[in-house]
Amino acid sequence: MVFTMNEDSLLLDIFLDFGQVMLSAGGEISRVEDSISHMGISYGAKKTNVFIIPSSIELTITFADGETITRTRRISGSPGTDFNKLQSLNALSRRCAAERIPVEELRKELDSISAAK
Repeated sequence: MVFTMNEDSLLLDIFLDFGQVMLSAGGEISRVEDSISHMGISYGAKKTNVFIIPSSIELTITFADGETITRTRRISGSPGTDFNKLQSLNALSRRCAAERIPVEELRKELDSISAAK
């Protein structure tokens, strides 16, 4: 499946949001990088590069049409530990990798997990 530029851009925003929520919930950097990489592959990325430090996420994805997009997001605040969010995020990333959830549904599920207290 080839996405349009707007859909590609939306996916990167979702992946960055996913990483930010996972880091804020206490996720390990390597786990967040791995999850985003697998999600990118699921959505047809030819290549996914994720680099995370506690205060920043850098994501570059090359899509099937050869288009490469890079985004960086500053992460602020001190992370807590929310095992329920981490469990939900891990389940979402595994499901996403297994069945390629529609982008709109992925956004809604991520927003729901993010808003949970």
